[in-house]
Amino acid sequence: MKHPGIVHTLDYGVMPEIGEYIQMEYVDGRTMSEWLTENPGREARKRVLMQLLDAMQYLHQKQILHRDLKPGNILITHHGDNVRLIDFGIADADDYVVLKQAGGTKGYIAPEVLDGKEADGRADIYALGKILSLLFPRRYRMVAAICSRSKREERYQNVESVIRAIQREDNILRYLPWVVVLLAMALGLGLMIYGQQRTQEQI
Repeated sequence: MKHPGIVHTLDYGVMPEIGEYIQMEYVDGRTMSEWLTENPGREARKRVLMQLLDAMQYLHQKQILHRDLKPGNILITHHGDNVRLIDFGIADADDYVVLKQAGGTKGYIAPEVLDGKEADGRADIYALGKILSLLFPRRYRMVAAICSRSKREERYQNVESVIRAIQREDNILRYLPWVVVLLAMALGLGLMIYGQQRTQEQI
């Protein structure tokens, strides 16, 4: 996998002393949980969210499921606050199947996985909803709720749908002040016309 939001594999092989190994890039960063204690601003949170979504989209396009998405497996670099998704120990793919039984972390594992059903991309989307609620406790609440619905048929079916939902909510919030102003102006104009009509009736 070659993506800026996913930790890079540099080498792999066998050492007589320890056995098989995978050499990964060193990420100078901290987990998302640690990063959130620094109280990052809204723009920084949004940037991290979009980088995470881009990495997830890449994974799913490659038919790869992470299966253990959680703040502890999302590193945020000290320089630039960039996302690095790590720990593919229980990841799954259509052409490389090692683990099909329930795997993941309590609080982030999808209900159908706990029930022993085969996981698909919607299991990662379930965990994404939990992560989204941590990043934005108030904003995107509806998006997060749909992501984490118990029945996977009721969730967003892919990462692209999540991205579109976030963009729609951003557009609503962007234009909402103008809508409020226009409604207030229309209400004021209506009251003024009504007042003039009442005055004329009294005359």
